[in-house]
Amino acid sequence: MKRFDAYILYRLVSVFCFFSLVLSFIYWSNRSVRTLDLLLGDGKSIDIFINLTFLSLPNIILAILPVSGLISVIYLTNRLNADSELIALRSAGASNLELSKPFLKLGLIVSLLVGVLSHEIVPTIKNATKSMQSSVSNEMNAMLLKSGEFFNPAQNITIYIGKIKNNKELSNFFLEDSRDPKKLKTFTSETAFLAGNANNPQIVLKNGSAQTYLTEKKLLDILYFKDFLYDFKFLYAKKVMKQKDKDTVKEMTTVQLIKSLITVNISPKLSHKVKTEIHRRISETLLPTIIILLGFSCLIVSKFSRQQIWLPTAIAIILTVLLQLLSNYFEDLNHSNLVGMWAYYITPIFGGLLLLTLLTLDISFKKKLKVRT
Repeated sequence: MKRFDAYILYRLVSVFCFFSLVLSFIYWSNRSVRTLDLLLGDGKSIDIFINLTFLSLPNIILAILPVSGLISVIYLTNRLNADSELIALRSAGASNLELSKPFLKLGLIVSLLVGVLSHEIVPTIKNATKSMQSSVSNEMNAMLLKSGEFFNPAQNITIYIGKIKNNKELSNFFLEDSRDPKKLKTFTSETAFLAGNANNPQIVLKNGSAQTYLTEKKLLDILYFKDFLYDFKFLYAKKVMKQKDKDTVKEMTTVQLIKSLITVNISPKLSHKVKTEIHRRISETLLPTIIILLGFSCLIVSKFSRQQIWLPTAIAIILTVLLQLLSNYFEDLNHSNLVGMWAYYITPIFGGLLLLTLLTLDISFKKKLKVRT
């Protein structure tokens, strides 16, 4: 049985590496195209694009690993069933728990990789990426560097840019300011240019119009202009406030977070954020093992049929999605201070109990047969 476990584990790791490479490449390619469009549209060099895309790889791999682990389990379990290997082992008296050993080992390997990424590598990379992004793009570019779509850089502010040229010229510019419900403002211009600096971002509109609609009087004022200066300082203040309130703990390794709790006199609010991030990472590390074993459990307890392999596969995928939704739900409850830190461990515990129930079904079934005979 040990030799068979090593054989299955070898095939699992091989399939897992293959799917991880394929999924990471697809996800990375999709994100890199967007990054390339943004950077080259602002006149940045290809070197910055290469650095940023490679820095994004650890975060992509972190998201891909549990998914590729589940796909590997589903693929190989169905393959072993098609080759009648699992059927032969079960006929020889191997229980589901014995068959799950190589899958448990794969789950532990994936959890170890996720743990290293989540606790150490990804926070370090996030910090480096943030420094690079701030050095290659000022605040104004970060807010406006979207073309061909409507977006909202702030509440009740809608912007559309037809195209961003290399010289930072914005063509077919549209802005709607509805912060004051009594006075709705709309600005349109053929071209626009970024101006000001990081502390006081501005935009210069050329050859356009400024429309102001007074809702109470139902009057529309239209001003045509050749040059018009629009101040985005309120957006900068909003962004700075977001950066101050943002979880900087996500850019710190777990060791640094623990040290900050022990050695630094921090506020209760920040202490809560640090503890929440530590427990979130621990829960994130446990989930891959649960997902992989749960996927195997759904497949192994079903009566194998080459014509209906889709049903246990669909059940495994649905249960995995439900586990992820449950994890996100309790994370939101924790952020809202409705539940404590223990909520992060409900999903791993629930998934673990579920997979143990599925794996022990054959044991209880065999006991019932013995009692009847």
